[in-house]
Amino acid sequence: MRGTSWLYATKSYCGLFPPTHIASATERTDVYEFQGSSAWGQFLNHRGGVKADLAARFADTVDNFDGTKPWKLFPIPTLNVESPIEVFDLEVNAGALKAEAGPSE
Repeated sequence: MRGTSWLYATKSYCGLFPPTHIASATERTDVYEFQGSSAWGQFLNHRGGVKADLAARFADTVDNFDGTKPWKLFPIPTLNVESPIEVFDLEVNAGALKAEAGPSE
């Protein structure tokens, strides 16, 4: 299983995947085109409004951009993840998640 997204840099999204899958994360580099890229989604909240803090960080970074490594302009890095499908064994992982959650009432 492979994935590429800035969402892999957020705790809430990572919680949806087995820890082994998330542990494989590496920063995506050598990206020079961002038209249609999901990287822009990091600037929007769940209602479609702009996240002012991230937009300001981006604007500051653009002002000082030296023309190299454009993927570094984005406040939240895009990460690549990859693991074998067996990591997603639902029966095994469901037991692990239940154990992490502790005893149920």
